[in-house]
Amino acid sequence: MTFRGLRIPVILAVLLGTLAVLLAGTHLYRRQTEVNPLIRRSREVAGVTAASIRRTGGLVVVEVELAPVEDLRLTYRQLEAATHDLVPPDSLRLVVGDRRTPALKEAYHRVHHVIHEAAARGTYSQLVQVESMLRERGLEARLSVDHRFVYVQIHDGAEGYLYELVPSSGGGGRSGI
Repeated sequence: MTFRGLRIPVILAVLLGTLAVLLAGTHLYRRQTEVNPLIRRSREVAGVTAASIRRTGGLVVVEVELAPVEDLRLTYRQLEAATHDLVPPDSLRLVVGDRRTPALKEAYHRVHHVIHEAAARGTYSQLVQVESMLRERGLEARLSVDHRFVYVQIHDGAEGYLYELVPSSGGGGRSGI
């Protein structure tokens, strides 16, 4: 098929081939300059066992799987520091994975309203009561606070552990879980 001496199938094939090469090049460029460095730096943080990257709208979502860590707040800050120069903070969302058991989910469900109320009102002294309530159930609990989140760590003493980041009234940040 020709149009004014031009072979339309050949032109279309060249256009589609060029588009495919450009898309593949963009994908490889992004992988080499953003994805691979983010994964590498995330895995360098102590306690990170796995990391993956995905894009959701304008956000780069870094999902990390954590082993049991001593201080979730410190680990989260280290993850932020490891990624801050690769992706602008307003374009980055860190998602922290854990090993929740049904018992840990139930325990968190029983206290989450107190944690969220303390985070919303800034009444962080209530968190001491939450830790006590969880310890009475035979769980190890550590709750810490900074200007953006209440960091919740609950361990069952075996292999289960639950991590939650609850946005606090001080920063209005997004949940990391």
